[in-house]
Amino acid sequence: MFPCESIATLPTPVTSFDVSTIPGELASLHIKRDDQTAAPFGGNKIRKLEFILGEAREEGRREIITFGFAGSNHCVATARAAHAMGMHTTSLLLPQTPTPYVAQNLALGLEAGATLVHRRTTAGLVVALAKAWLTGLARDKVAPKVVPAGGSSSLGMIGYVNAGLELAEQISEGDCPRPDALYVALGSGGTAVGLQAGLALAGMDVKVVSVLVVEGRYMSAAKLARKQRQLASFLAARGLSLPVSREALSTRVREEFFGPGYGEPTSESEEAREIAETQGDAFLDAAYTSKGFAALLADARAGALRDRHVVFWHTYGGPRQASSTPPFEGTASIDMERVPRSLRMYFESARR
Repeated sequence: MFPCESIATLPTPVTSFDVSTIPGELASLHIKRDDQTAAPFGGNKIRKLEFILGEAREEGRREIITFGFAGSNHCVATARAAHAMGMHTTSLLLPQTPTPYVAQNLALGLEAGATLVHRRTTAGLVVALAKAWLTGLARDKVAPKVVPAGGSSSLGMIGYVNAGLELAEQISEGDCPRPDALYVALGSGGTAVGLQAGLALAGMDVKVVSVLVVEGRYMSAAKLARKQRQLASFLAARGLSLPVSREALSTRVREEFFGPGYGEPTSESEEAREIAETQGDAFLDAAYTSKGFAALLADARAGALRDRHVVFWHTYGGPRQASSTPPFEGTASIDMERVPRSLRMYFESARR
């Protein structure tokens, strides 16, 4: 029904976590390892890009234009996957707090041949989008494909409808118990919405808990509800109706773990990173997954998950790099003349 470019290694594994090492008396905790959707860097964006880039190839597109913050994993994943298919990527980027991982992602984008455009405001990005689109159309005689932040278009979300069905099949095969709750980081919303839809289609009314990791102007309970209606309408137009969940996905958005800003760690998220890596061999990033896992740990400590089976959906797909360590080696030799002036501060900060 949908064109698909096979770029993910699926199914991703489900690994068990020793619940005796964390408080709360959970019945079980498993991690769905979508950090392993591709090598060397996987992550949740790969599933979405299979469908987005599949359609782009079918349409004869030559360029992808997409959006994110300066250290966006989505923009890196898009640039790398599109480059492998012979397409160019223009990444339209908003500012974020400089950290080594931001510099390393910018370096990876440049390595994949992406054009990086950095603007201070969303209004500035709108102007940059118009210019990039017109330039691409004039150059290639075909319009660039515009992809929303996080790849969370209706088509991109199909990747996570499939992921929900994939987990349901793994549950039926005994890879993990049927979960009472599933925790996932909430950025652009496509992963959470797609997962809830896929699990519902499989007959599993699982409680998907979405942990907000971006500012409310970019995502909120109301925006998530609209995203869910968008997917439902998209599928209904193709003859597929989604079962109605007993509790709306939007009522389970957790906002209290966001912290001081996008990509900025908190004491809870740093503790979550340490526990996940030392006890579960799972590297969590500062922007997304550590805050999702922090919410899970907080609920476990509060007794809210006692005797419950829980799944944590691991969405990170970038380099294994802690924010306190020296910068990714790819930033050391990069030709700064290739870096737009507005982005050089990220490299300068990372090299200090």
